[in-house]
Amino acid sequence: MKAKQVRFAGLLAVAAFACIFAGCGGETETDSADKAASQPTESDQPTVSSRPKFAPLDLEAGSSGGDGSSKPRLTGAAKTAAVRRKLRPLMRGQWNGTISQKAGVEKVNWIYDVKTDEAHPGLKMTTKTGGYLKEGRLTYLPDEEKFQFTVTENGGAELVFLGEYSEEPHDVVDGVETKIVQRAFKLELKREADEPKHKLVKVVFNQLRNRRYLLELYDKRDRRFDTINTMMEGESFGVSEDYGEKECIISQGLGTISIPYKGKTYWVCCSGCKAEFDADPDKWIAKYAALKKMEK
Repeated sequence: MKAKQVRFAGLLAVAAFACIFAGCGGETETDSADKAASQPTESDQPTVSSRPKFAPLDLEAGSSGGDGSSKPRLTGAAKTAAVRRKLRPLMRGQWNGTISQKAGVEKVNWIYDVKTDEAHPGLKMTTKTGGYLKEGRLTYLPDEEKFQFTVTENGGAELVFLGEYSEEPHDVVDGVETKIVQRAFKLELKREADEPKHKLVKVVFNQLRNRRYLLELYDKRDRRFDTINTMMEGESFGVSEDYGEKECIISQGLGTISIPYKGKTYWVCCSGCKAEFDADPDKWIAKYAALKKMEK
């Protein structure tokens, strides 16, 4: 009897042991199938081509635009034309000026300058008395979108100013009866106050009307220490953007001097353009024709 009880207890132990492995931690066929389905297959694994690729940063990309946008740089004739357009509203011709603080007289001559750099024209200023500045050259830098004014002081030092319009060129009707259209603008240019001996740090061209502009001079504390009040000699420059047959063949400004050549009459805006045309008329006639063709 005891032997039967022992065999029965052994069978129970074996059954319990099998239950542990089968039910507690074992897998049924369904469990195995589910597990196999959840495992990624070889086709589900990411391939080399689907992984993100990393490349070095291009620090030059988009750097030509100040707002992060890429702007194409102008070259050749397009760059020259851009400079010419920016110079068009500015002063030319003979001007008589009075200096406020020095109580002197300043005679100023502005000419359109292509002799210094034909591909990058400018307006060249010379003075006979030289109250503050002996000479200067004003031009436009399309890549920087700024004007550049390079001046020579009476002592011979050269200073470079950069700036832009604080008041864009605009037309003002002068008077109720006359209704003459006047061109006004304010152009401010500054330089770094690097040397104390150079008092002049900022210049402002403040054109009030066609025949009058102020040249305002400022120190490093942005205080105006003098003003040259200038009035134009002779005929006033018009403000129209279309001068017709009187358009200067070199600067495209208002022609005030007529030059007969090979049975035709050509116009120039100043003595500088006249000298250039007289030196090589055929070159400037060809350039003007090419410019008009490009504008169409």
